[in-house]
Amino acid sequence: MPFEDAAYSMKKGSLSKPVRTPYGYHIIKVTDIRPSKGRILVAHIMKNAPPGTSESDIKKAEEEINKIYKELLEGGVFSELAKKYSDHKESAAKGGELNWFGSGEMIPDFSEAAFSLKDTGTYSKPFRTMYGWHIVKLLNRKPPGSYEESTSYLESRINQSYLNSLSRKTFVARLKKEYKFKINKIAFNWFIENTDTLIIQGLKKYIPAEIPDGIISSFTNKALSNAEFAEYIEKRGTMIITRDPAIFIKTLLDALTSDQLITYENSVLEKKYPEFRYLMNEFHDGILLFDISNKKVWDRINHDSAGLHRYYEDNKHNYLSIKQIEAKVYTLKVVNGEKALASAYKKFAGRSDGDKYMNEKFNNKNDTVLVIKDGIWTTGDDPDIDRVEWVAGSSSFTRNGFPSIILIKKVKEPLPLKFEEVEEKMMTGYQEYLDNEWIRQLKEKYNVKIDSFVLDEVKKKLINE
Repeated sequence: MPFEDAAYSMKKGSLSKPVRTPYGYHIIKVTDIRPSKGRILVAHIMKNAPPGTSESDIKKAEEEINKIYKELLEGGVFSELAKKYSDHKESAAKGGELNWFGSGEMIPDFSEAAFSLKDTGTYSKPFRTMYGWHIVKLLNRKPPGSYEESTSYLESRINQSYLNSLSRKTFVARLKKEYKFKINKIAFNWFIENTDTLIIQGLKKYIPAEIPDGIISSFTNKALSNAEFAEYIEKRGTMIITRDPAIFIKTLLDALTSDQLITYENSVLEKKYPEFRYLMNEFHDGILLFDISNKKVWDRINHDSAGLHRYYEDNKHNYLSIKQIEAKVYTLKVVNGEKALASAYKKFAGRSDGDKYMNEKFNNKNDTVLVIKDGIWTTGDDPDIDRVEWVAGSSSFTRNGFPSIILIKKVKEPLPLKFEEVEEKMMTGYQEYLDNEWIRQLKEKYNVKIDSFVLDEVKKKLINE
């Protein structure tokens, strides 16, 4: 299939060109790649709580599953508990056992819990999916099978894709009509008459000298020669399960010519559909711009540490620490107490135990009239302190409506922050610098002219819209 062919040929992080499938057009990005997890066999115990279940019933189901889990921890037999309690009756009859499955074949929550079990015989804690509560036990595990071992399973999955097959047939039928597809009946009948069961089984090849010259099918200016079709049969023959040469030849010719028609259609999309061509051009230009930007800007940010540090040295004074003071604040919670506070401060401030005497003077009734706070303040911490002139020494001011005195011991002026503290901001600024520098270089190299008339016309259209 085109989608799978594109996806599995890509590397992690890569972006595909537009891919056409029967469902439409796709652009694929591979976000991660992991090895196949193989297939596992599990048993489960389930308590129903499907969409629409009331909160009380959901809670009841949770209580019941937790009770079952407790019985397991106390030595209960998983299969017996599944038969007795599980609401999934089909598996309960078999001790909770389900069919073998691989990733992507169960709902994600269930699959994730089941594949997370490492050792056979271990079971999960209760967990919830959209259908209810579960406990899962790992019974067996198979590594990814070889192509031969997986063939029957893969064929069954392909056969189940009926809608996909029907859509593809309808699309190919339209292309055959549009491009005047023709089959050479003589060549077609020759292949039927000269194909036996040994060729069908891949045990024999056509004799090259006996293959007639000419073509078996054609459309527009494309043709499929008899020799090319014979080679295709010999490579793909064993994939068709039949003994009837007519069915065998028709099936393979349909498969090959369908691929050819779709490939051709993809090659002329831009000619047939101008809007698609514009979109492809935009996509191409966008990817080109992305690649150039990556080289000119983003890669340099991640790898040019010297340039980033030079940018820091040139711009570090734009990234400063906040101004701080180391100070002591005296606040007297007495209205009109400015003189009393100033007098006491003048009397005791010069003494080593001055704060003790000030406390004894004002806080002598087991209350806290005078509050003394020693600490560090940063710009923005206190609006009253912000209004004081931040210079070493003492000064009076009003704090929270009460008379106060501040003793500023040390002023810490704003300084450039360390590189490690502003590295993220520096990277953003460096990116802007590189962007602007690149644009400047482009302007110097290319003379940009603006057609004023066209610009005015565009403006008018935008206003009218």
